[in-house]
Amino acid sequence: MELWLGEDDSIASARYMFDHPTETADALLAVAKQYPVIKGFNIDLECSGANATDVEPYRNFLSVVTNALHEGSDNGYFIQMNVLSGLSEMGRIFR
Repeated sequence: MELWLGEDDSIASARYMFDHPTETADALLAVAKQYPVIKGFNIDLECSGANATDVEPYRNFLSVVTNALHEGSDNGYFIQMNVLSGLSEMGRIFR
């Protein structure tokens, strides 16, 4: 089963999340708490228009959200994040 939360393919929406990683993680954890059958999340930002200035904010977003979700349950949540369109170099910054 897949639950879409505000998916709109907008780079502006992606950048908003980059600027609010803690709030994004908190929102995902709140959904998981309300629906305990959720075992993980797929964060798939299918937007275009990204550029080199998005690399660091995206890296920080991934780090903050990943850490929060791993710590958010006894076993951690499964997390799959797809590379932001237009930033092929993003694949090199995953830890």
